[in-house]
Amino acid sequence: GIASVTMTNVEMTDMTFGYRSEASVAGDNTIVHEITACRFVNVRSGAQILDNSRFVISSNFFQKALSAISIIDMPFLSITGNQFLDCNIAVEAYSDATMTITGNIIKGSSGVGLYLAGTNGVYTIAKNIFFNSGQTMNVK
Repeated sequence: GIASVTMTNVEMTDMTFGYRSEASVAGDNTIVHEITACRFVNVRSGAQILDNSRFVISSNFFQKALSAISIIDMPFLSITGNQFLDCNIAVEAYSDATMTITGNIIKGSSGVGLYLAGTNGVYTIAKNIFFNSGQTMNVK
């Protein structure tokens, strides 16, 4: 099986998905995915996460994404030091994730900067900068 996936210094433009993960074994949260120093421009989703792995998403640039980072399952996730420019949604989570969202810059979100819709999620959100956005955060 896959032990880990690392994606660094990659640029993706005009795509549906920049990075999509759905391959890990259910319940196997030992697999680590790292997305670092990448650029996602004009993509539907820069990173779509559909499995139970551990993710580190740091120092990336997302521009004009429908949903820059979309979390559909229950990963353990760290989102730090990213820039989101003119995205509809910077981060959306429909899961009970354990998530740290720190040190990100979210500018010009036409929808919402952070959309968190888990029922039992544990979210640590600190030191993010939001400006010129429709709505900063929506927690359901």
